[in-house]
Amino acid sequence: HVYVADSGNARVPEFVVDLPAKTATHVATIGAKGTAPGQFAQLTGVAVSQQGCLYVADRIQRLATT
Repeated sequence: HVYVADSGNARVPEFVVDLPAKTATHVATIGAKGTAPGQFAQLTGVAVSQQGCLYVADRIQRLATT
């Protein structure tokens, strides 16, 4: 499986790649733009652990008002 950090659309599409056939099939999309659970404000990257856990980096800047 290949995961892509699509920062412009605030989502992570998942693909299954068939190297011999040189094809990739879209199987799922994770997230949407926003700040609610399951949504991304500023998607910056993705990583997969050796155990297969997907980690998504989403940068939100918080500014003090004082």
